Amino acid sequence: MLEQGLRRVLAGYAALIVAAHAWAAPPMPFDNWTANPDGTLTAPCPAGYACVVNVTGEGILQRLITAPDGRSYIQLVVYSPTPNGELREESFVRADNALENGLSSRQVLTSNGSVGENLTSIVLINTGWAMDPGQAAVQIEQTLVDITPEGTQFDQIFQKLIDHDANGLAIGYYMNIRQDLINSTLMNGVSLGPSDQDIHSFVLRQVQGTRNPVAGSATLPGGGMMGGGMMGGGVTGGTISWVPGDEVKVIWIGQICTGACRQGGGMMGGGGMGGMGMMGGGLFAYQAYDNLSDTAPQINSLSLFSTDPIIWQDPPFGPQPSL
Repeated sequence: MLEQGLRRVLAGYAALIVAAHAWAAPPMPFDNWTANPDGTLTAPCPAGYACVVNVTGEGILQRLITAPDGRSYIQLVVYSPTPNGELREESFVRADNALENGLSSRQVLTSNGSVGENLTSIVLINTGWAMDPGQAAVQIEQTLVDITPEGTQFDQIFQKLIDHDANGLAIGYYMNIRQDLINSTLMNGVSLGPSDQDIHSFVLRQVQGTRNPVAGSATLPGGGMMGGGMMGGGVTGGTISWVPGDEVKVIWIGQICTGACRQGGGMMGGGGMGGMGMMGGGLFAYQAYDNLSDTAPQINSLSLFSTDPIIWQDPPFGPQPSL
């Protein structure tokens, strides 16, 4: 059940990646080509286009294409399969004498390791003539799932969107990092019961410029069983605010460790946060906000009664994360 929950999280990010492919603005869709058994690549010429192949060989195809509107492009495709995955690279650049600079490019790397690790990396670039209004000029998406022989699962997600202006200058970004650790107790040789839970998640989201378009604020509680300054520095509780364009970030840590996890030396099962987690039934949440564009200190707070973020602001940080 725990693994299914996290896989739903990863599937959500995978959906973002798939949706991002629709942002692409090449003169024809990416991936409209085939790798043949002999290693050569072939690609159909869409109706209304003119296509002339000038480079072909094992794992490479380059051709000059002319779109129905008369614009010409050089399309380059490179494909490299491996025993455990593949690398697919495709790009379009203008081939005529137009003054418009730009590039439309996508790189996809997949790797499936022999002991349970799976990596997917996608880099999508649409700059200059290829920019779609309102969409990121550069998008990076990476997901890593690693399952140890004992059954402990590590998951990592990295996402960054960068906006450009008409001159190609970066004017804003959104960054999302998530790391999850599931069933850490198994690394200590402790078997978990069917109702035991052992999940530890870390999320950092950071925005700036066009990705922080409205003013906002966040207030975290302090004192009592809510609020603690032992993590991350800054002040316990308080309020921060920002204006449009400021560079702001939020950090959330959510943990649950119940049943055999608490007795088996999981991350909350003994020492450190374990003592606090025991008070709240194995639940723990930490959160921090910081405006990196001013000199005010970071604010932070914690809860021993829930794993959810204490206060979440969307916009600008996107949907609230959870275990």
